[in-house]
Amino acid sequence: MNLQKIYEETDNCFNCKLSKLQCNILDSNNSIYGKLLINHCVQNPGKIKLLLIGIAPSYRRFDNQRRAFEGILHNSIKESKNSGDFFYYVLDKSKLKEFDIYITNLIKCSTESNSEPEEESVLACKRLLELEISIIKPHYIISMGNFVKFWLSKMKLDIEVINTKHPSFYFRFKSQQAVEDELKEFDSIAMRINSKTSILNKWLE
Repeated sequence: MNLQKIYEETDNCFNCKLSKLQCNILDSNNSIYGKLLINHCVQNPGKIKLLLIGIAPSYRRFDNQRRAFEGILHNSIKESKNSGDFFYYVLDKSKLKEFDIYITNLIKCSTESNSEPEEESVLACKRLLELEISIIKPHYIISMGNFVKFWLSKMKLDIEVINTKHPSFYFRFKSQQAVEDELKEFDSIAMRINSKTSILNKWLE
């Protein structure tokens, strides 16, 4: 799988004004700058492939891997400092981790102050998302949040899209109940996918 092609296309995209923001300019002396890249967060080769799509990378939480959805798996929910931490905490307890999971964003650049991306940026990034989909060939796409759901509905996709809340929705509560609510949502998605295993097995052969 040629993920390098995705990375090169992403780094060399200057099709909207976000590419001019300092946080989105790749700096060889500072690995926390640059557009964020897709990450393979759960690696189960040969299993059903899921592509989770968020809105945009946060300009506050770059890491040296430039991951599309940055987070640290902690032992306790109380240690979670952002929605990425929360997401990985719940994912580790869910049935979704049985699948092969990639994560990306609708747009690859951060917006100023994490504001909602403008239409210009979404449309400029559409070709990059289409490239990711064509290379990864996911069996399912999971949209994280209504903003992503809206824009994916405008694309002609031959892949089933499953909609879920963005992890930030649950993270704001930062409670055990929030963990259980997102875990229930993740496990429900896993059950829905597993119910179609007989069909998907033909794709995986």
